[in-house]
Amino acid sequence: MVSAASVWLIIVDSVRFQVVSLPKRASVRGIDRSKTSFAIGQEIDKLSSVTPMWNAHSKRCVPHWLWKLFSSNLVKFFVLLPLLSLFPLLSQTCFPLDFQFFGHRDVIWRIRFDVQYIYTSSADGSLKVWDENLHLLQSIPTHDSWARALAINDKFVAVGGYKPDNTIKIFDKNTFKVQKVLKIHSGSVFTLEFYGDILVSGGSDNWIILTDTKTWVSKFLKIHDAWVREIMVVKKSLVSVDDLGKVAVTDLESLYVLKQFRVDGLITSATSDGVSRCFFGDSKGNIWILDLTTGQLFKRVVESGKEIPIEALEYINGQLYCGMANLLYRFETRENDLKLLNKFNASPIDVTTVKLFKGKIFVGNKYGELYVYTPEGRYLRKSQRYGQTQIKISTYGKLLVVGKESGDLELYDNETGKLLWKLALRSPVRSVMFDKSDKEGVTVGCADGMLAFVSSGKLTRVLKFSDAIISLSGMNRHVLAGTNQQLLLIDVGRPSPVVRTFNINGWVTAIKVVSSKPPKVYAGTNTGEVYIFDLSGTFLKLSGKIQLDNGIVGFAEIGLKSIVALTYSGKLYVVEDNRSRLLTSVEPPVYALSTAGNEVLVVGGAAYSVNLSNTSLVRKIFESEVPFVDCKYLNGHLLLALSNGRVLDVEYIPGKSPRLVKGYVPELSPFIVIQVIDKENIVCGHENGEISLWKKIGPKTKFELDKILVDHATSVRDLVAFKNYILSASSDRTIKVWDRKGGRLLNTVTCHNSYVWALEEAGNVLISGDWEGKVYIWDISAAPENLKKLAEYNIGSSVSDLRYWKGSIVFSTLEGEVGIVRNNQVVKKRVAKQTLWTISIGKEHIFAAGWDGIVFVLDGSLNLVARLKAHNSTIFKLERFNNILLTAGSDNLIKIWEISEDGGKITLRLKYTYSDFRQSILAVAFSKETEEVIVSQGRELVAFKINGKGGTN
Repeated sequence: MVSAASVWLIIVDSVRFQVVSLPKRASVRGIDRSKTSFAIGQEIDKLSSVTPMWNAHSKRCVPHWLWKLFSSNLVKFFVLLPLLSLFPLLSQTCFPLDFQFFGHRDVIWRIRFDVQYIYTSSADGSLKVWDENLHLLQSIPTHDSWARALAINDKFVAVGGYKPDNTIKIFDKNTFKVQKVLKIHSGSVFTLEFYGDILVSGGSDNWIILTDTKTWVSKFLKIHDAWVREIMVVKKSLVSVDDLGKVAVTDLESLYVLKQFRVDGLITSATSDGVSRCFFGDSKGNIWILDLTTGQLFKRVVESGKEIPIEALEYINGQLYCGMANLLYRFETRENDLKLLNKFNASPIDVTTVKLFKGKIFVGNKYGELYVYTPEGRYLRKSQRYGQTQIKISTYGKLLVVGKESGDLELYDNETGKLLWKLALRSPVRSVMFDKSDKEGVTVGCADGMLAFVSSGKLTRVLKFSDAIISLSGMNRHVLAGTNQQLLLIDVGRPSPVVRTFNINGWVTAIKVVSSKPPKVYAGTNTGEVYIFDLSGTFLKLSGKIQLDNGIVGFAEIGLKSIVALTYSGKLYVVEDNRSRLLTSVEPPVYALSTAGNEVLVVGGAAYSVNLSNTSLVRKIFESEVPFVDCKYLNGHLLLALSNGRVLDVEYIPGKSPRLVKGYVPELSPFIVIQVIDKENIVCGHENGEISLWKKIGPKTKFELDKILVDHATSVRDLVAFKNYILSASSDRTIKVWDRKGGRLLNTVTCHNSYVWALEEAGNVLISGDWEGKVYIWDISAAPENLKKLAEYNIGSSVSDLRYWKGSIVFSTLEGEVGIVRNNQVVKKRVAKQTLWTISIGKEHIFAAGWDGIVFVLDGSLNLVARLKAHNSTIFKLERFNNILLTAGSDNLIKIWEISEDGGKITLRLKYTYSDFRQSILAVAFSKETEEVIVSQGRELVAFKINGKGGTN
């Protein structure tokens, strides 16, 4: 019979649309215990003998009652057939695991560390391991729900899951193989701690459970009548706290409760000095200090007037670090008091966890980011943002296929760069390869477990599995696919594909087929194992297994008997005859490899070449603004996939310097802001948070995309070019500082607590304004990567735009005001009924416009001098140069006005109207050096001189 716990298969062609089910593990044609084989029938009757085995993956997709329902022959046809028509709905109730080797994509709940590495658990259901420079070394999907709790000792890493996945998973600390899955809690696991070989856990079932990791025997302590939020080991005592504020001190030897206390508040965080004092943060911004020796309890308010939950506490060497909202406070701890040493904005959004490691502060937040600071609050670095980071490419002849995190699949003519077709798969692409029997045939593995077969831009067949398909390879009519704990061998040469599964320890992160006799298949895992199979017909026979130092990034063939394996730590190994030897190493992070003649090419933070004749010769051959996440070498061209979604074609002959040939331009989101750097360079901000840099080329006004800078979480609202830097302001509440030439992110400033929509550079000073009404002045004279705050003003209104003018700051607001900050005084005047979006300045006048299409002209005392209805819709941009005023609006028009001033009076006369635009003019700039107007058209830039012809040239 067919089970809803099965893996779904959809076959699509021009004749029929057939949905049948494909059990994840079945015993139809038994091979041995590690192998499973079955055929897919054409009719549902033929599947009645296929009985799926109950497994953890089935459980997470199907409730027990539904499983029992399908066990009944009575409903076999009356329920099953209609149910199959509900496949899209049912598939949404499953939660496939997805291996993602980049930063967290959701809240970081816990940070832990040992002598070498940093460990983080997140609401994205994963455990990640980093070095102190935030190079990601391991990524382990752990739970279908949040990975809420985390603990480590010298042997194990323990991760606790949130409801409904209430398990605790124990991983070997060296190999990251699962050692044990504890199903001891009936609710969410909030907190974990090791005490020697004892793992202590607490959660929403109100229980504290002690599990011996030698015998896996558990003891249950019913101490609390509410959710156990935090537990700490202080010497030989266990300190636990629950939702009702009860604090219990339990002797870990006798398990006798020694003392109990009551905290008047909801505890949200806790830490201890490991000797006699515990510190608790509550939901109202208070820190409670408990002296276990005297039994005294003290309450201290972090900051008067701020009743905000304290989400993170960390004690070390007499100092207490406290995360509250997006601020981090550092206190000196005294006997029963706290002395504030400093505080600083540590994140653009709420801080959720904080740890001190090797003298640096590591801060996790609700975006899933890690920030690193000095204890004094100086920014050092941050983790790479999860987003458009996973891009996969494959080449065949003159074709290039690109699979993206967005789920888009694109096929290009590799010689011309022309897009041939595009297909939306609606699931992040994790692996791609060409079907060499079909000119435009592509096989695609996706994050939701979909294995898609595409021909000429059309979906022809789909297989659906429980977990992400993260690696692919093929030979003749066979496809090899890697997923969670399984290597799949699929015979796709038949009308009904035959799938055989082979159990593997961990995620199959890399597959390579070598055309020897017999052909060999190499399968590498995220735990560092390399499985070697002989491929005979439609069967794989395991012929060897090798353990390497870390997870396998990929393989490259260097001979009929040898391959090179690359691990996450950057080590390259030669694997031959079931043996391995270390070749050399490359600086991590590393994401892919290829071969070019006698060289192995490795990409990650940069592109490197390794000469196989002289392995000590490791050269950095190419760099870009962001890491490279995939590469392919073909006929003297190195194709590089960047983590910002771009693909670069680099001409490269081994031993020589590379030359950039072309870039494949991604779909850029709408332009929000354009700024002219100089007569050859333009920088633009986009709605999705990207920043694009363009170069002007040729005698005609054309622009070529140079770089895309990616780190903002949402739209870029303003930009400043200063020396060799780009400074950007965003709705994600940050200001970022970039190296313009290299594209490297240098600093993320988190001082603003709301949207930052306005930036202005005046000499060696930067001015920023936000929607909370804060205006900051920064010193950027010495090193813009370390902005120094000079002054702060609260204007009491939401800043939409600002300019530096005659030693003052003029601004427009969402409340329809124009204002001036002069001599430390703020003066405002309401001139519009609703929002003013843009402001510009002349010698003696201020120009402002917004929602109603009216241009307001004011003098230096904010007296209204003139008022002109310029557009019949919102004006988003004003630009003043000489005696010309440019206005751009949502009516798709750009208008050029001549400004006349006479005796303090000002008039505007319309000279030209440009109407050749397909969309609202959100972004426009004027180049004073070339006297051109630059505006966006779709995903491109166009420029034109003011010529009075009513069009562009």
